[in-house]
Amino acid sequence: MPLFKHQDVRPLGIAVMKGAGATEEEAALIVDHHIDAMLYGEGDHGYPLGTQYIPDIKDGTIKPGAAFTIEKETPTTLMVNGNFNFGHYVSHHVMNKLIAKAKTSMVAAASIKYQCHVGRLIDYTAMAAREGMVALMMCDGAWGPKFMAPTGGKDRRLGINPWSMALPNATGGIVGFDMTAAVSSGSKVIMAHQRGEQVPEGWILDKDGNPTTDPAAYFKGGSFLPMGGVVAHKGYALCFMIEVLADILSGMEFKEDKSRPWPIIDGCFMAIFNVEAFRPLMDFKKDLGSFIEWVKTSSPTEGSPGVYYPGERSNLGKIRREKEGVDIPQFIWERILGHAKEFGISDALVPKALGPGASDHIKPASNQGSKLIMQAAQEK
Repeated sequence: MPLFKHQDVRPLGIAVMKGAGATEEEAALIVDHHIDAMLYGEGDHGYPLGTQYIPDIKDGTIKPGAAFTIEKETPTTLMVNGNFNFGHYVSHHVMNKLIAKAKTSMVAAASIKYQCHVGRLIDYTAMAAREGMVALMMCDGAWGPKFMAPTGGKDRRLGINPWSMALPNATGGIVGFDMTAAVSSGSKVIMAHQRGEQVPEGWILDKDGNPTTDPAAYFKGGSFLPMGGVVAHKGYALCFMIEVLADILSGMEFKEDKSRPWPIIDGCFMAIFNVEAFRPLMDFKKDLGSFIEWVKTSSPTEGSPGVYYPGERSNLGKIRREKEGVDIPQFIWERILGHAKEFGISDALVPKALGPGASDHIKPASNQGSKLIMQAAQEK
């Protein structure tokens, strides 16, 4: 029964996160980010509706309601300490502050330290793009285990290190990307492990440095590979630079330290550029539209549906899921309902399912993701 209208799961998700200790605003931001992730086809970033953070709230690592601190500010820059609040809350507000700066100063940048997991980076770059800005964001889970081996090595030394860019446009959707410098996000491997599925070739190495498609190998001391396949050294170089801008620039730690709590506590870098500093925004959007049309005229290869601009497939998926509903795996839905019962939330907030979902059969093969990550670190 886990196929729902996306708007129907929102009240329950917000109530659960408030029950866990989040403020009304924090809960709404977290749940809205997770629902967007499901709509755009990134269910591994959206299914839990924020409930994956509840253990870290309970142990005091994540601090709902904590005000972030601006430690240093200029007309175009911010240095922000998130003080261990939710990354969705901190990054949302910091991006809004950068947008305000860039509207007057044309450029703005921020470095953020000590915020919880931020989710999909394109949610924030798209905020700026909608305001006429070219936007860049990159992130690293500085507190927590490392995932990726550098080119030429087999031991984990780097994070997954996602980055995103988004452009102002007239398509009605997002033109941009959100990708990891590693070959995959950690959540995709965690979900594959939970489902008992294999991962594609070229994603991970086992503890001895041998290629494998078994996600369990990562949790027994293996490592992720950089993006790029036969030119993975390029992905490694990108990952290296992201970690420097996200961690070193912000002053966060970059080595694993098992004496610290190990949720994903992020370092982050954001930069935005007002298109009007260079040319009229309307002209930029018009020429971008013409460029998109030109790129899409490339004849499709055999078996290809054709060329998409960056973000187009996600935009189309969002339109479809807004009509058809979002599919939450049964075992995750049961965990959400378990938290609802724990916090005494009324059954009236539990939405009625549209029908059986494609993920109903999926059952967890192991424990929750954060525990899997810590287990993997202990193996290493």
